[in-house]
Amino acid sequence: MDQNEVILSLPSEKVSNDETALLIFTRSLEAEYEEKGKLLNLGLDKFSDLYHGLLKKAVGTSGKFNLPTFIIDTPQQQGIGFGEKISNAIQKVFDQGYQKLIVLGNDCPTLEATHIRFAINNLKEGKPTIGPDLRGGVYLFSLQKNQFELDRFKELPWQQENLSGELRKLLKVARQLEPIRDVNSEIDLHAIRYSVTGFIKQLIYKILSIEKDNFSAGFQFFVFNTQVHKRNINKRGPPTSLNILV
Repeated sequence: MDQNEVILSLPSEKVSNDETALLIFTRSLEAEYEEKGKLLNLGLDKFSDLYHGLLKKAVGTSGKFNLPTFIIDTPQQQGIGFGEKISNAIQKVFDQGYQKLIVLGNDCPTLEATHIRFAINNLKEGKPTIGPDLRGGVYLFSLQKNQFELDRFKELPWQQENLSGELRKLLKVARQLEPIRDVNSEIDLHAIRYSVTGFIKQLIYKILSIEKDNFSAGFQFFVFNTQVHKRNINKRGPPTSLNILV
């Protein structure tokens, strides 16, 4: 078995009495590579290692809470364009009978259990959560079923710099997590390697063909301060079961 392989079970119905579920919304390896391969300056083999490593990280982090977790990737998605696809995926999970949902991407290696716990605790109080990335998108958001409007979610500026702001307006009372960096470019990989640990750090070093840090202290200082500066800018926006909805 490949160490990057994620094992999935395929129950077709709600598998627990929990009100809360997790959704990991992602694209297939081929679709991700088509959009990000050149930006990351990676060949298919290295990109595949990164793709599976990030998915493993997202599944492992979300799995610490024993919540029903749904992974919906390109073959299971319905609709035209990203907005329709993610909105329909959210609707599918709510149609399973869940009342609360936490939505994650799989391109944020600095996602931690504390981020998900924050969203879970807020949902218990009826409050949605938004986790903005440094580009104004989101790496996490949560909401209750009665806060979800399919048509309005489809119209959000998905994959644009004002997403987190518009999502915050739509959810109105959303609580916000700290902005963190996702992976969309080679610069992101270099910057993130200073803030990750474990197998993800080893994977990024392998992908970048780095045996040891040889960047100057000045560059590290620049990366750190760039992250801090961006955090202050008001910009955009294994589990109990892993389910693929079909």
